[in-house]
Amino acid sequence: MNDLHYVSPDEAVRLVKSGDTIVVQGSTSIPQELLRALTRRAHELRDVKIISGFGIAAEDAPYAKKEYIDSFRALNIFVPNCLRNAMKEGTADTIPCFLGEVPGLFRSGIVPVDVTFLNVSEPDDEGYCSFGISADIAFSGAECSKTIIAQVNKYMPRTFGDPVIHVSKISAMCRVDEPIVEVPTPTPTALETKIGNYIAAEIPDGATLQIGVGGIPNAVINALSNHKHLGLHTEAITDGVLPLIQKGIIDNSLKKILPGKSVGSLVLGSRQLYDYIDGNPDFVIRDVAW
Repeated sequence: MNDLHYVSPDEAVRLVKSGDTIVVQGSTSIPQELLRALTRRAHELRDVKIISGFGIAAEDAPYAKKEYIDSFRALNIFVPNCLRNAMKEGTADTIPCFLGEVPGLFRSGIVPVDVTFLNVSEPDDEGYCSFGISADIAFSGAECSKTIIAQVNKYMPRTFGDPVIHVSKISAMCRVDEPIVEVPTPTPTALETKIGNYIAAEIPDGATLQIGVGGIPNAVINALSNHKHLGLHTEAITDGVLPLIQKGIIDNSLKKILPGKSVGSLVLGSRQLYDYIDGNPDFVIRDVAW
């Protein structure tokens, strides 16, 4: 589409008003430039709440500093790395709940949402952008927002499932081609490997997996190389599953829900993983409540 109207990040965030609640897309696709631009408006905004879910950023959240406490308040569903220092300093709060409950809080109005910040793919020929690697709470946030502000990013993979939005639904778009954060796969320790072997021995052929993040989940994945017909229906899709998929160990053939598809709510890992899922119909990304 050649007739799209892009604005600068500073112009885009002028749509935010004092008292608004903002949901920020997470995983490794946090729309960082929008947050930087919002922070530059600190002197003219008051009582803006910023809700984050699971996320891994390349830098600390710029708005969550003591000097901005009257302007912004960081609310964490799942404390991301970029807000851990703010938690220690008392400039961020945690909302204690399960990640899967968050879309219901938005949709019911218990947690009202005014604005969602997104980091999306380039629009296709029909004007649809993909949320790419992060549906989790971003999909429901956008669904419930009056205002949607998006970074359009050539590095964002295009995925199948829930996370798609038409440009007509986006209130302001800015072009920010910022590489997606990559997360190295941790090498399991000897103890984690031993634990992983015990867990893998309890997993039958044909089982469907929900996989976490860290050393022990990766140790379990490494120990599944002799299994057959495994399925994937998980919160996070990580690099560890790629060898199992490429070898046909995860084939999703016996799943009852979306057979033949690897299902996740977010993706985090290497550029190799992002490229592998880009336009790949074997992967489906869904709202975390689903």
